[in-house]
Amino acid sequence: MRGVYAITNSDTGRRYIGRSKCIETRWRSHKDALESGFHHNVELQRDWELHGPMSFRFAVLELCDSDEQCAGREKWYIVQGEGLYNATDGSGATRPSFYHAVKARNKPHSLARKNRKPRKSSKLAVSPKRGEAMRGRKLSAATREKMRVARKAWLATHREQFAQMTAKLKGRKRTITWGGAISAAKKNKPWSLKRRAMFEAAQSLRIK
Repeated sequence: MRGVYAITNSDTGRRYIGRSKCIETRWRSHKDALESGFHHNVELQRDWELHGPMSFRFAVLELCDSDEQCAGREKWYIVQGEGLYNATDGSGATRPSFYHAVKARNKPHSLARKNRKPRKSSKLAVSPKRGEAMRGRKLSAATREKMRVARKAWLATHREQFAQMTAKLKGRKRTITWGGAISAAKKNKPWSLKRRAMFEAAQSLRIK
């Protein structure tokens, strides 16, 4: 539905005039921007935060047959209106009475940021490490059996890879610096499930 629309603040009577090829989609875009606190019109965003969403009404002023007709009618409504939120007259020219809003556009939306709800942290950011979460937890017999089967399958899949790594490291001498760095890194460090599985796999290859 192509036409000219208005967003009216019922508390103050101020309006924002606009045009669109699809008025319904454009209204949803305005609403999403206002609710997120980043609408391009600073004055409209400020009043949205002050008066609340229930104070604003959306209405279709006129339907148009072409984009050129919409542009002309939008400009007519803006020129005839008083106390509008619009920063331009519809053709892109800045309205003289709105120079302060254009200047304020470059400033942070302090009010919107102040009233914005903080984002919830993701579970991944606040969750403990896997080893710490499982420490001291008693596992059932069924769970232990599932872990044993999964580890056995994982070892069978990576057995060839472990054999290649063992062959490359066989006969290789560690330097004092390298050996000291490895020892310091491993000291008092609990083993993860993956590290323990790799160690057991390497041990089983050595025994064979």
